Amino acid sequence: MRGIDALPLALFLVFEAGALLLIAAMIERQRSGRSPDRERLLLFFGLCLMPACMGALRFFDRLGWLVGVCLATVMATCAAGLALSLVPWASPAGAMAGSDTPSAPEEAGMKVYQIYYQGEVLGLITREGIDRLLAAQLLKRQRTVELIDEYRARAREQGVAIRLLKNPASGQVLVKVEPKTP
Repeated sequence: MRGIDALPLALFLVFEAGALLLIAAMIERQRSGRSPDRERLLLFFGLCLMPACMGALRFFDRLGWLVGVCLATVMATCAAGLALSLVPWASPAGAMAGSDTPSAPEEAGMKVYQIYYQGEVLGLITREGIDRLLAAQLLKRQRTVELIDEYRARAREQGVAIRLLKNPASGQVLVKVEPKTP
């Protein structure tokens, strides 16, 4: 096999590897809940490009049986990837939608918000902490969640304990609001 004959073979092997990587990326994208439209379009383009390549190679009399097999393999891979793009992938474990296997419940995370004091970020606070501060009237009414100026004294009057917990490694501050114990 001469170098000029090996060029289409190498090109179709690169197309095959690209199609397989595209299919893997598409499946991961679907598992994460995003649309595989980009990959679907690229696989369709690859599927339509291969017959055009076949015609050009046939016209220039470079279509041997080995190149033809590689071209057909790329077409089959693109067609399979296009078909897989229509299958909804439900979970990272690979269970497809509609299967009888129950999906694992998602872990409930805690949502935190930034709280300000005198215009500067004081730290993070949970929604429960914000509710307690609102009940004790320790927050200003504005766009950001900001403590009133004399929040420590007012918190003692209202029977609320406000603790600032600082992470020494990151320097991040967590604001913990608790009812004061008698």
